[in-house]
Amino acid sequence: MKGEDLFVILGKIDERLIEEAMQDKMYSRQKKTISWSVGIAACICLILIGSFVWNVYTDNHSDPAKLDVSSIIFEPMGMGYEGTDDLSLKNSDDINPWTKHAKLEVLPVYKNLRYNKGKLSQSYYSTADLKNHAESFAEFLKLDIISGEAVTGEEENEIYNYILHTEQGQVSTNGAGISFNIKKGYEHLISEHTRFCCGSQSEQISGVYREYSVDGELLSEEIRFYCKHDALSDNIIAFNLQSRYEVKGENYTNSRNDDFISSSLKLADYPIITWQEAQEKLLKGEYISSADESQVAGGKLSEEAIADVDLIYYTNSNPELYLPYYRFFVKYNSDSPDNMRYAYFYVCAVADEYLVNYDKYDGNFQ
Repeated sequence: MKGEDLFVILGKIDERLIEEAMQDKMYSRQKKTISWSVGIAACICLILIGSFVWNVYTDNHSDPAKLDVSSIIFEPMGMGYEGTDDLSLKNSDDINPWTKHAKLEVLPVYKNLRYNKGKLSQSYYSTADLKNHAESFAEFLKLDIISGEAVTGEEENEIYNYILHTEQGQVSTNGAGISFNIKKGYEHLISEHTRFCCGSQSEQISGVYREYSVDGELLSEEIRFYCKHDALSDNIIAFNLQSRYEVKGENYTNSRNDDFISSSLKLADYPIITWQEAQEKLLKGEYISSADESQVAGGKLSEEAIADVDLIYYTNSNPELYLPYYRFFVKYNSDSPDNMRYAYFYVCAVADEYLVNYDKYDGNFQ
């Protein structure tokens, strides 16, 4: 076919067909352009979503901050000798939810918001805060208030606790729970105290702790409770940081609720070592204790001298951090062959890589 013939043929084509063909071509180009735009937008969305997911992941999976635990138990108030004896162990109920068979990989660490360099004072709660807490308790139990007073700490304008004197007994709070010394004849208020602090009567684990003198005389009986939870870690926290106690005296009953959680900030869940690993550290001298190692039965720390171990959170002396510790019961020299003494030696349960300034205590008595 010659060029002129092709030109003639094309000239006879309906112009509407050419116009429709051009529109189809333009639509095809637009479609391709739209497809590319959608693709680019989708990629941008995926990048943004991926970035968000990664940030969330790293926020929830980043390593917890290191903990400065330099003399955490002992600074600067000290604690004196800590230990127990055969009679106290044999005649008491062990309700600690932790056992040697427990399978735990992490436990929480809390920052004590009432901490003030270990002194008998705190700056987290004001006088008005503590006063309101004590008075709310008294109002709930319908106590007849006589007077109230703030007990000052070691620093000016700071209080250690607030005491409320009532007809039924003395109420005291320092922000980490509330204590009620109930006068004889008002013991029925114990259940109301529990209801105020614990809410509904949930299932409770209870046991009796008995303390004896060196001569075998019973010094005190203490009933301890904590609310039962499904998870082992929750039971450990409840046992250590949210327990209730009752101690009966000659003319009063002391009913006390500890609630260290309410004045604390959870820092993170930290990996913990096993009790076997802690025992290895103990035997290498990596422990904290107020006991004199030279007074250990046999003259030195050894596996034979270790009678038992439990896991606790240390709360005495208002520490800066509430940390889990393995507490070892180590046989100690005793004047009474019928009542063996056990000194407490502590090894921090948090894995070493998260601890800073974790040094052995020098063993001096406070």
